[in-house]
Amino acid sequence: MLRSRCVISWFVLVTKPFNLRVTCGGDACGDTVELSVNHRSGQYNDYALIAMYEIQVLSVTCIDTSGEGYAEGDSYIDDNNARCVCGPEGSFVCLCEGGQVSCPAGQQKWTDQATCISSCVPETGICSSSGDPHYRTFDGKYFDFHGSCTYQAASCDDFTVFFKHVDLLGRAPRYTGRAEVHFNGKTFSIANNFVAEVDGAAVQLPYVKTYTNGDVIKIQNNGQLEIVLYQGSKGRIPALRVRATHMGRYINADLLLHGSCAAVTEGLCGNFNGDPGDDLVGGGPNSAGNHYQEYDENCPAPPAPFHPCDDVDDGHRLAAEICDDLK
Repeated sequence: MLRSRCVISWFVLVTKPFNLRVTCGGDACGDTVELSVNHRSGQYNDYALIAMYEIQVLSVTCIDTSGEGYAEGDSYIDDNNARCVCGPEGSFVCLCEGGQVSCPAGQQKWTDQATCISSCVPETGICSSSGDPHYRTFDGKYFDFHGSCTYQAASCDDFTVFFKHVDLLGRAPRYTGRAEVHFNGKTFSIANNFVAEVDGAAVQLPYVKTYTNGDVIKIQNNGQLEIVLYQGSKGRIPALRVRATHMGRYINADLLLHGSCAAVTEGLCGNFNGDPGDDLVGGGPNSAGNHYQEYDENCPAPPAPFHPCDDVDDGHRLAAEICDDLK
């Protein structure tokens, strides 16, 4: 059932402020609803206060297996000891809470939703690309890299983050112009000049996409553009934040990654294993950049190698028939 919300406001003179909470039949929304009356007051004259009342009609959003209704954000514990939270799409997202785990400083509890086993993982990792550009990996290694293509910055299971470099001077140094998150077959990107796109098309902010398993990806403007991925299905809330600080013709990019991705992630931001000495594939920025380079409009894929059958009409089919005869 989709959520209904009605707001009614009016003014009335009262001698003192008060709050009222009642339950009644909500004909406006067609459900039995709870009415919350919130009082706000200010000086009206020497003898009375003026009050505005706002009534919010909250209809039931989710129905559990026993028929009980829940509003968005409410939860219960199911028979498998998982906490099921009512989501905005009218369905429950159930997450294992796992057992009690005591984690040392610098680590946090994480429950693997596939096994319902809890463990300690590192606190959120932070990687950055700033200026022209200066990288700092999750493990704290600093380096400069002036490639002019798009490069994988990090990854974890089913999502990947890319930083696109731009050539502003026709030579080194280069700068970061765009950050991309590839998830569930879509590309979510933020760039300089506060440009936000999904699959190359501009979107109005805030942008929110909710998946049937409860995962949510958002693009928002909090003074800086930000992509946030919430993976409740994997117990990562959030799994990822990518921020783009507008610097004029380029951005400073920050990438915050959930600790359960430690030692799994790959990219220019390193492997997040606590050792900065092994962050760069091949031992240096250029070798790592070549390894994680992606083809884009500035760095197109090379042409396919020449094949002799290409110069013969129907050459590939004829070659296949000859090979079949020789088998």
